[in-house]
Amino acid sequence: MTFNINRFLHQLKWDGLQNYRFLYVGYLVVFGLMLFFPSNSPFGGSHRLLFWFTLTLGGLIYTSKMFDEMNMPQSQQFYLTTPSSHLEKFVSKLSLSTVIFAVVTTVVFTIASWIATSVFEMRVGHSLSSFNPFDGGNIDVIKSYLVLQSIFLLGAIAFRRNSFMKTVGTLFGLGFILSTFWTVFGVGTFSEYINIGRDVSFNFSGMKQLPGTIGESMETYGNVMTWLFWLALAPVMWFITYFKLTEKEV
Repeated sequence: MTFNINRFLHQLKWDGLQNYRFLYVGYLVVFGLMLFFPSNSPFGGSHRLLFWFTLTLGGLIYTSKMFDEMNMPQSQQFYLTTPSSHLEKFVSKLSLSTVIFAVVTTVVFTIASWIATSVFEMRVGHSLSSFNPFDGGNIDVIKSYLVLQSIFLLGAIAFRRNSFMKTVGTLFGLGFILSTFWTVFGVGTFSEYINIGRDVSFNFSGMKQLPGTIGESMETYGNVMTWLFWLALAPVMWFITYFKLTEKEV
């Protein structure tokens, strides 16, 4: 497990050049949408919805393409002969799909939003609010992306082709299994304490009224799962991805 900063920077540059067309074409499409929808429109919603679309969906697709070079037969030999260690290749792809992508997208989106908003202000004759990257909701979008990205990075190396769609399909499959388990066991067991409205929305406030200490245990379990999602899921996925990479390159 060696790491050389010069080799890493060369690897980072090489990886960045592999998918740069995807980025600038995507940014141009988003900027075009901004010119059609002002920041205060229902679609724009202060451009927050469009930011989620750009960062999350665009980022997950971008992440899913990280190992295309290794998975395609016509380019696999060039990837395997790259003079970089497993760790350098992994950190390069991880950096591009997390911090670098999030920062570049946020900066580009902010500038594009300001330009698009200025154009609309000249048209309508009054000021409009532009995108604020430091808004709490936008920060939450970035945090959520950094966690979800780890799952799709693992999918990028686990699936040889169509990794994005296969990862999405896998998540839907797991979600179906968990929801079925909850419907059969959870709702049946705790139906007396769960309010299910006509809109099929669930209210878990009654869980604290469960007999004995079960309610407190369920609440504690929920808090633990929340912390595991935010703090443990991404590192675990990255750890598995790294060893999956070393396994495939051997």
